[in-house]
Amino acid sequence: MGVIFVIFSAISFGISNAYWKKAIVQKSFYVVIFFRGLFTSALFGLILVLNYFFNFLPNILLSNAVVTNSTYFYTILLCLFSAIGLYFFVKSIQSEKVSIVVPLSSVNVFSILTAIFILNETWRNIYFIQIILVIIGAILIYQSSVGKSKRTISKYTILTSVLAAFFWGISYALFKASIQKIGALPFAFILESTVTCFAFCLIIYHKVFHEIVSGNKIKHYIVLSFLLFFGTLFINLGLQFTPIVVVNILSNISQLVTILMAYIMYHEKLNFKEWLGVIFILAAVFMTTFL
Repeated sequence: MGVIFVIFSAISFGISNAYWKKAIVQKSFYVVIFFRGLFTSALFGLILVLNYFFNFLPNILLSNAVVTNSTYFYTILLCLFSAIGLYFFVKSIQSEKVSIVVPLSSVNVFSILTAIFILNETWRNIYFIQIILVIIGAILIYQSSVGKSKRTISKYTILTSVLAAFFWGISYALFKASIQKIGALPFAFILESTVTCFAFCLIIYHKVFHEIVSGNKIKHYIVLSFLLFFGTLFINLGLQFTPIVVVNILSNISQLVTILMAYIMYHEKLNFKEWLGVIFILAAVFMTTFL
């Protein structure tokens, strides 16, 4: 049963990654991030309120530990760091193929480096190979646009995708302590609430507040919100019944689901160098799990 939960989670996250491109068409992506965060945090908040009265959630999703203000402050800072990663990810999706952006933004090099230098985990030689594969993959993707008018855009997109990987990698590596103290669902509520506030600040800064009241894209916000909600719920339920190693392996399915959905939804076609670059990067991502 746990394996099924993890697979459903990977499918939800994979579709969500691809769906972003559809959601931000003819709309400032700050507004899409805002509503997606607003709806998702509302869903998590509703579940937590209902659980307060009816106590139906499994213990793995919650925590009975006493949480200090410093823990909440640390958690919000990490969530803000992750929100910046989402900003760069969606910005990349806006101007480049989903099949390229998602693998680039998912590289776990920064997560590994954070675990080694901050959490004092042991360096493994396989990590060096991973870094080399990611660099080769990024070079191949960039070189695929040489001689085309899109070269500058591709170079910029690689930068923003890597920045997404940087902010996500560091924050994800440090999330574990907060989740253990606060609980998985309360943490998800704080994360999405922080993303919502961050996006609202971007809306004010970029003076696109008027787009909030035009709800012609509300169905996209709802789709993104439910995909994230069920993806988070399923992965945490999967962790209750499935070994972590198996969860890590099956979670990588989301990368393949995203590429498949990009082909189905947007008819994306990669040239030889782009495919080779994506394969190198996916190999680096999978390598941590299997070796």
